Amino acid sequence: MSRGKIILVAALAFSIIMGYYMRIDLDLPKNTPVQNMPDILVENLNFSRVISGRKWQVNARGAEREADTIRADNMEIKVSSPEDERNSVLRASSGEFSEASSKVWLREVSGFLLHKGRSIDITAPAVAYDSSSDMWFFSEGIQLSDDSTLITGGTAKINQEGVYIIGRGATACWKIK
Repeated sequence: MSRGKIILVAALAFSIIMGYYMRIDLDLPKNTPVQNMPDILVENLNFSRVISGRKWQVNARGAEREADTIRADNMEIKVSSPEDERNSVLRASSGEFSEASSKVWLREVSGFLLHKGRSIDITAPAVAYDSSSDMWFFSEGIQLSDDSTLITGGTAKINQEGVYIIGRGATACWKIK
């Protein structure tokens, strides 16, 4: 057998073997639904709505919707109420909104609450907002602070009128000026 025929047979054998392995690799099962895929994926989500006379502005790096639940990452929520000069900005590492219950859950929360020029910083491991009661619930603890005061608690509730109910081991420290 000549050298040219040997190279031709070797190339043909190599092509057949590579073709076989490529066919196995590319032969995916047909009509198999992809598991755990969200209905919608969105990057750089920005929207605003007016709810109960307050403007809500939401910015998120990414969001996905599955059934009636929307999940978002690296989000910021701004709530402003022009008539009573109340503004709040909450940043969270992640969040979830249920359309069925109209509730919002946020994780690793930080931000501030501003009312008539007074700013209160807020940090919490988690917070839930219930639109039916118009209240924020901090079930895993909260820390509130300004220039002269530090308040911590194991639980807290804050309504939109600015009433804070802090419980389960609440402490307060302040500076006397």
